[in-house]
Amino acid sequence: MDAQRVPRLPANLLAHALRRLWRHRGLTALVLFSLAFGIGVNTTLFSVVDAVILEPLPVSDPDGLLVIQTVEPQSPRNRPMAMSHPNLEDLAQRTRSFAHVAATTGATVNFRLGDDITEVMIEAVTPNFFRTLGIAPSVGQLFDEGSGGETVGPPPVVVSHAFWRNKLGADPNVAGRPVQLNGALFQITGVLPKGFKGMQRLGRTEIWVPLPRSSSLLERPDWVHARRALMFLAVARLRPGVDRASAVADLQRVAAGLEQQYPVDNKGRTFAVIGLSELLGEYRPEVIRAARVLLCAALIVLLVAMANVGHALLARTAVRRREMAILVALGGTRRDLLLPILTDGLILVVAGALLGLLFGVAGCQLLWHFRPEDITADVLSLRLNVRVLAFTGLLSLAAGLLASLIPALQALRGDIADDLKERTSRGFSARRLVGLRQGLVVSQVALSMAAIVSAHLFVTSFRNAQAIDPGFDTKNLLAFEVNPKRLGLHGTPRAVFYLELQQKLQLLEGVQSVAVSSNPLLGHDRMRRTAFLDDKTTVIPRLNMIGTRYFETADVLILRGRDFTPADRHPAPMVGIVNETMARRHFGGTDAAIGRKLRLFGDREDTTIVGVARDAAYGNLGEAAEPCLYIPLRQMVPASATVLVRTSGDAAGMRKRIEEAVRRFRPEMARPEVALMSEVLDEALWAPRTAAGMLALFAILAVVLASAGVYGVTRQYVRQRTADLSVRVAMGASPVDVAELVLRQCAVLVLPGLAIGAALAYGLAHLLYDGLLYTVSENDVRPYLWGTLLLALVALVA
Repeated sequence: MDAQRVPRLPANLLAHALRRLWRHRGLTALVLFSLAFGIGVNTTLFSVVDAVILEPLPVSDPDGLLVIQTVEPQSPRNRPMAMSHPNLEDLAQRTRSFAHVAATTGATVNFRLGDDITEVMIEAVTPNFFRTLGIAPSVGQLFDEGSGGETVGPPPVVVSHAFWRNKLGADPNVAGRPVQLNGALFQITGVLPKGFKGMQRLGRTEIWVPLPRSSSLLERPDWVHARRALMFLAVARLRPGVDRASAVADLQRVAAGLEQQYPVDNKGRTFAVIGLSELLGEYRPEVIRAARVLLCAALIVLLVAMANVGHALLARTAVRRREMAILVALGGTRRDLLLPILTDGLILVVAGALLGLLFGVAGCQLLWHFRPEDITADVLSLRLNVRVLAFTGLLSLAAGLLASLIPALQALRGDIADDLKERTSRGFSARRLVGLRQGLVVSQVALSMAAIVSAHLFVTSFRNAQAIDPGFDTKNLLAFEVNPKRLGLHGTPRAVFYLELQQKLQLLEGVQSVAVSSNPLLGHDRMRRTAFLDDKTTVIPRLNMIGTRYFETADVLILRGRDFTPADRHPAPMVGIVNETMARRHFGGTDAAIGRKLRLFGDREDTTIVGVARDAAYGNLGEAAEPCLYIPLRQMVPASATVLVRTSGDAAGMRKRIEEAVRRFRPEMARPEVALMSEVLDEALWAPRTAAGMLALFAILAVVLASAGVYGVTRQYVRQRTADLSVRVAMGASPVDVAELVLRQCAVLVLPGLAIGAALAYGLAHLLYDGLLYTVSENDVRPYLWGTLLLALVALVA
């Protein structure tokens, strides 16, 4: 028989194992697809985490690099901030811990290629930036302290590998080629290595310019020499033998000296450091937290799948137990018994890993399909690299071993030869294996409960986010960016540019109103200024320079006071409008704020508050309201602005007409990207929508797998007690009595799982979900009730 030949012919172990698996192909398919689903989900999520968080930057010795930040006492939420260039220069001269200190600041510029003008991201960097990072060019050479300084001829620039490939045709002779940025001539000296997009993994930078030659490209070049302006991301390389703690102590010594020397600008300021690998988590902590949540959910799916595999293999072990007992009676050893089981497990692990890898690739493609439009392959690449393959391999090995080792060990417990005395192999399985299978079902129910609660929280959060009032009306509202500074306009000509553009657009048929503001309605604020209040306290509000009809166009209510008028212009007295949060926190309420005064740092006259506007979502939906100060655009002219256009009809149909009007107004400008504010709002919900969808999918997978486990154990329980149930029926038991007996057995499995799962879900919610949910409490009992009802229904159907 096969059972006698398998251990005697090791060379045929694989063939025998394949035949065994094929004979039980239903069981084999269940095991393979359970493993593949669990491994595929985890491979997909790990690919995203690897690309966003783990992908190493192509720099030399990244462990020796530290990012230096300013700790500003008045900073919002007490987050560390960027550095000022004068402080950076003094720090580089006074510190003893760093071999090099470099800095970078970003901007968007117009790039001209023939007649085509597009916008590209650039970074102005100190000339020692690339030497500090230890980066070598892939083509040409990089500028350094000599070539990046005040030299004659066009300023040197280096470009990213993606820019060189996509826009310059991968020209091998690109060194020396001229490029035009904001109308000024620059010269390419080299191409950076593939994959370097800046100091952050999700960087979009395409061109790097030496800071001393970048005045025509920066939004506020005058701020480069302002000690109070925090606009540079600073990076430093430790000297050999210097540790992080010593560097921090050295920085505090320098900070104390700078505060004493420059008390007005550096009062209360200190310095902090983070590792280069921590940069994303520092600036985008919600990304790290969301990644942890999704990985945890993916792990839950895998654990439920492993429990399902354990069910199937335990059932198979029970069937083979009598066959193994016959083999022992014929002289087989325990090694002879274990070898076929491990061979079967190895085949299932390898096949499950390969199938899981295919599911992972499909999952990455599905995620990529639903990404935001502005994320391109040059910004984020979801690919199978060595780390992803290693993760999948180790995960598959661990999952396969854990799922198959317990059945293998259970099969060898006790005196196998005694099983020959059993009348059926079912007797053994009933006594010994059913307890373990029940434990696996309890764990499946518990994990499914945690998955359902998590999915319910995030789906509810997404619905709440959709219902959040942003403080402005997005219906029939369009927005686009303009930057007259790139055209060489300054001061009064820049203000005239905004006014003329507003007038041109206002004449278009179907346009109801037009307004200009320095900040977008929803996005990162471009400027903050320190404000000294009349009671001598200080605040750092968002600063928004707006033109007339802004509040009308955006439909932001003026709660008290008045709107700006054309008379609010230089040299008239400075006036301002604050939001209700600033009025409440710093002026004692909306009524008390009217007529109060403040002075912005660097100004020579006070600003009088003439109005209080309703709070709006300035950066992200659901964010805590922060102080905001509006200033008339003709009293403080921004370098760039957002143009808002409200239409009386279909806004989508106005896009092309607005783009053509802007191009006719200034042909030398890049074609504007006109966006519907409803689409901007929808894109802002991409992350919560994706998280809710993925967690809901994971919960469905977990419930499906768990229901299979409940069904399997219940089915075995019924088969095991067929004779007993028959006797009960013969003695007068009704079908209801029999069903009650089976359901009672089901409850023994489900109720402990629900309790354990509720405790697990509660712990996960408080450990991982903080800051990721929109107006949803982790203590809400409704997800637990829904999870209990759903799993009870699944158990009943099973």
